[in-house]
Formats: sequence, structure tokens, C-alpha cells
Amino acid sequence: MRWTLALFGMLTFGCVNAIGPEGPAEEFAPSDGIPSELTRAQRRERAGQIRDAAAANGIRAGWLLAGIADAETQMSHCWRELTWACQGPYSADCGGPVVAGAGDGPCSIRQGGLGMFQFDAGTFDDTLRREGNRVLSIAGNVAAAVDFVVNMTIQSRYVAGVSTRAEALAWLNGVTPDNARFTPWIQTVTHYYNGCLPSYSCYSQRFRHYRDNALGVWNEMGGATFWNATGASPEPALPSFPAIEVYWARQADGRYELRALAPEAVERVVYVVDGYTIGESTRLEGENFPTSYVFSVERNERRLEVRGYDADNRQVGLGVGLLDVTAGTGVYVKQMGEGLYEVGLERAPEGVAAISVRVDERFELTDQITRASRSERLAVRTRFSTLGERGFAITTYDTSGAVRGTLRRSFVLR
Repeated sequence: MRWTLALFGMLTFGCVNAIGPEGPAEEFAPSDGIPSELTRAQRRERAGQIRDAAAANGIRAGWLLAGIADAETQMSHCWRELTWACQGPYSADCGGPVVAGAGDGPCSIRQGGLGMFQFDAGTFDDTLRREGNRVLSIAGNVAAAVDFVVNMTIQSRYVAGVSTRAEALAWLNGVTPDNARFTPWIQTVTHYYNGCLPSYSCYSQRFRHYRDNALGVWNEMGGATFWNATGASPEPALPSFPAIEVYWARQADGRYELRALAPEAVERVVYVVDGYTIGESTRLEGENFPTSYVFSVERNERRLEVRGYDADNRQVGLGVGLLDVTAGTGVYVKQMGEGLYEVGLERAPEGVAAISVRVDERFELTDQITRASRSERLAVRTRFSTLGERGFAITTYDTSGAVRGTLRRSFVLR
């Protein structure tokens, strides 16, 4: 079976079979692209589809496959979920075209990989002749990925004692985020799926990419409670980790400077927006984990996660936030501590003298800093005892106290 890199990888360094003596030609540096249109609820639904389809084909550790899909296409299977990519053939699951890779030339030549696992045998017709129409469905794309992952595990130099499908399935089903099989799994993915060997300069960065996405989907969906279940399961609260304080500032050139204040155990943080990794930093680079990023698309209500990892790459911290990526006025929500959040305005229009914040159209918040409900610092900081999804109404006032307008956002507090 010929396996081509999934969509984001294809954008930057081509397919596995095109590796030269020094490894892939370009460094792994995916752009923001236009992130997937999948909402948090839709990502959870898609993760459940991957989990259940993988289980039907013998892999109960569906998060391993979901980690690959998230690293490459943000778990997008349909073109409508990733509209900057190419349109593939019609998929009944999508009610329209399946997503197709955009790294093999113009979309008109119809040569991109198909679906969230990006099967590619040449043209779309070549791929369908080899793989069958199953790759156009969500369940079929996952089933084909199971076949590949099983073969990859059998061939892997990092996995010992596996030579049959049954042995490969047993080994895969024994992988957990914190046991001795997890690192060999990521090594196998980086080498055999991505095509980047340990001797190549791309290896450490791509290893981290696949590792962080695997751990990300495990934690995002609620860990074993979700991944060991079958069928629908209730949406959990965000993972319970010690809080990380979250900060950012938009610069004049549109660049966002990202910062975090984390518990002492955190040695590395990964910045994730809408499920897509936009940067990382270690404590060696600065106690506030500095990095920067330029978004290619302006959009409101971007969900930020700052995931903290210790020296053994175990997640030991989490901070969340909401930011409006726009040159104009933006609403923000920033986690400042355990249950502590600040809600405010960035780049407020001239004439805005104060704001107030109501929650769920019921409670007006008092700013912990100024002890006032109408805050002239254009931000309200408060501690919440009731977490989960909350609705915020931010009302602005002019110098006379007259209402100028109200902005509304919803956000999941942890």
C-alpha cells in the first residue's frame, strides 16, 4: 500500500515516497491555513466516529488514529470543514465533496489525497481504483487507516514481538498516554507514516507534533472515559489540570505575542487555537514561555488552549482563553488562575470609557481589581464557582454613562 502524507504535511514537504537521502525536502512548518470549521462539539462527534469505526475494525485505542487525523487535517473529512483545501469526489457522509489534499499542484488536476487520512494513489480515480469507494465515507476512511496502521506496526523497528495482525492489534490496544508503548508509537508514526527518520533534521519537530496531537485529543475528549466508551457519551468538562495564566498581545504588524505563567512542574507549553497547534516554548526560552504567531485569517471567538508538560512530557497544566483575531475591537476571555478569569475589550473604540459584564443574562460581575461593576479599565476580573459553558454580555459606556452597545460571546470555563 502506498501511503501519502495527510493534507497539512503535503502542503509543506510532499509524500513519503519522495524522500531523498537527507529526508524530506522542507522543514515541517504548517501555516494557519484557514483552520478547520469544526466546532468543539463537532470535533467531539468526529472523534467519536473515529473511535467507533476503529473499534469495529479491531483497534479499541481509537485516540491513536484520531491523533494522526488531528495532526494532519484537524480531523476534517469533508471539504466544507476545510474550505481552503481542494474538493474531492462526492461523499454521502458529507453531502458534498470530501476534502482533498492541496499539495500536489492545482486542484484542477485532481491529485490530492482523499479524506481525513489522505489516501493517495495518484489521481482521484487512481486512488478509488486502489482503495475502493470506502475512503469517501468517514467509517471507510478510518477502516483503511486501521489497515495501514496495523501494517505499519508490524514493520516498525521500534516495536518488538509483533509479526501478525492479531499481535499488532493487541499491541496497539495496549498503548496508553503514560506507558512504555507510547513513545514507540510516536516514533513509528513519525518514521513510517510521516517518513521522517531519526537521523533527519525534521525528526524532533515532527515527533513533537504527532505526540502533542495524540495527547491533545486524549485530554480534549475526556481521557479514558470517552475513548474506552462506545456510542454517544456526555460531553465532559475540560481536563482538570493545575491552571496556567494566559496572556497575549496583538502587535501593530498583526503578530500575536503569546505568554503563559505556569506551575513550577511545567517545562514546556504548547499553544493551541481551535484545536490547531500554533507554537510552543520551553522554560529555557523564558519563564513566561514566549512565542509569537501571525494568523492568516481574521475571525472572532478563537478558542485558545495553553497545554503545559513536565520534563517527562506528561501534561501537568492547562490554561484557556477566547480571543477575537481582528484588527478592530476584540472581546477576550483569559484564564488567570483556578476558576479566575478576566473578560474585557482589546483595541476599544475611541469614546468607550467603561464596560460592564453580565453572565448568562442574569448576573453582573464585579471587577476584582477596581471593586466596581462598571470598569473603567475595560476589563472585569472575577472568580467563578460555576464552571462549564457560560454566556457573556459586554456592554460599553461613553463618558456620560450612556450605553454605546453590547457584544456577546460564549465560552467554556474550566
